[in-house]
Amino acid sequence: MNTSGVEMAGTHGRYRSLPRSAGITPHLPTGSPLIPLSSPTEAELTHDSIASLRVRASYSQLPTLRGITRTVANNTGLDVDGTADLALAMDEVASILIGHAIPSSDLTCRFETYGRTLRIVVSVIAHSEIPDKSHSFGWFVLEALVDSVRLEQSEIDADGHITLTMTLEKGLLQERA
Repeated sequence: MNTSGVEMAGTHGRYRSLPRSAGITPHLPTGSPLIPLSSPTEAELTHDSIASLRVRASYSQLPTLRGITRTVANNTGLDVDGTADLALAMDEVASILIGHAIPSSDLTCRFETYGRTLRIVVSVIAHSEIPDKSHSFGWFVLEALVDSVRLEQSEIDADGHITLTMTLEKGLLQERA
């Protein structure tokens, strides 16, 4: 991975590297599949993968993750409120995973559509499992912001690490206003 920037890949190849400084708003190249010129059609929304992203598992990356989440959500048909909800949910999920990540770990994020649903899959290599949070306030907030949230934890590997994966799903609007 390029240690000086954010690595992104989409359905049409890799994008340029972005600086890692906190608060940077990513700008994707013109013609990117993430920037449609009109409302997405049903055929456009059947793509399995929109983009993938890998950043250092650091709280300083939260603004970048929120910005990319807003861009993807807006360009797949979510309204302003749905986009804001998804950005807040991404912030919470990334914060949870970063808090459990091993030092120098990367956080990976995949944006994909499944029918009329936007799915975001976020993973990190961690030093320990996440205790059951399904009754916590943070989990309650996540469930209010998205249609579905799941936590998956792999078996402990030979190095004593596990992969934590959280998946968010949010239904897309039938048509953009």
